[in-house]
Amino acid sequence: MDNALFQIIVGVAGAAVSFIAARILQAIRDVETRLDKLSDKINELEVAMAKYYVSQNQFNTVTGSLFNKIDKIDDKLAHKADK
Repeated sequence: MDNALFQIIVGVAGAAVSFIAARILQAIRDVETRLDKLSDKINELEVAMAKYYVSQNQFNTVTGSLFNKIDKIDDKLAHKADK
């Protein structure tokens, strides 16, 4: 009787460990899937940023030309006010 009880306990414990291990492995697979999806989204964002956003050099060129035009307008207004 002791041997049968021991085998039942070992069987139940083995089943519990197997169930827990299966749940852990499934959770790991779910995390890996979510990580892959997140990685894909980051890659898409990098492409979108490269496609739609202005580089620092382009921004500096455009703002420099705008400030030059504003300075010219300011100079013309200053000369106009002097007359």
